Amino acid sequence: DFLDGFTNSYQGVVSVAARLTWPGAAREAVLLSSHFDTWSSSPGASDDAVHVATTVGVLRALAAGPARGVSVLAFFSGAEESNWVAAHAFATRHRWAADYRAVLNLEAIGAGGDLVAFQMGPRAGWLASALGDAGTQRGSVFAHDLFQIPGFPAGDDFKTLVAHAPHRGGAVRVTGVDFATIEAGYHYHTPLDQPVDTGGYPQMRSHGEGLLAKTRAAMAGLRRELDAAAADGGNGGA
Repeated sequence: DFLDGFTNSYQGVVSVAARLTWPGAAREAVLLSSHFDTWSSSPGASDDAVHVATTVGVLRALAAGPARGVSVLAFFSGAEESNWVAAHAFATRHRWAADYRAVLNLEAIGAGGDLVAFQMGPRAGWLASALGDAGTQRGSVFAHDLFQIPGFPAGDDFKTLVAHAPHRGGAVRVTGVDFATIEAGYHYHTPLDQPVDTGGYPQMRSHGEGLLAKTRAAMAGLRRELDAAAADGGNGGA
């Protein structure tokens, strides 16, 4: 998708995937995506280690809580900075990829602040409505439009996970929201992206609590969409 054009090939990419489900829960899932690789010049605390850590915390909290009506997947990419090849491998090759319906992708173009929604997937009305149940959300329509420009020279795993999802038809189609921290952008992809400069434990706890609320809300919204589609004979969904 870059302006100059190139062909990407890959092999030996290493990532980690986890699945959390409950007896009676639907196989359909909310996918939490983050990455543990980093830019060569950066320790990668905000981009993206903090979101890997908070995702693990969210999984622990969900596992310790009440049963949910849908499943949750976590994808920890080992090659996001290499033009999203690990996300491509997961979406096109992994047996769990057919199950995710909503992607919550966690990124950083700065080392602080709240998570800001800067891209949304197609048919995301039900997901946006559900996330409203998790409290006030911040977002940028300008950023969303910017990333829709053909050939725009930037990206992350979000577009790959949505565009290459094996389940793009049916009543509840794959969509998602791309979140990022945007403050202190001068830390991005530099040696300044250190744990001490990303807000430390207080910020990680704040992100974790916010992500847990978002995940619970997205799971509840997905359950409602699945129920509505079943009631409509499989022809529903937004």
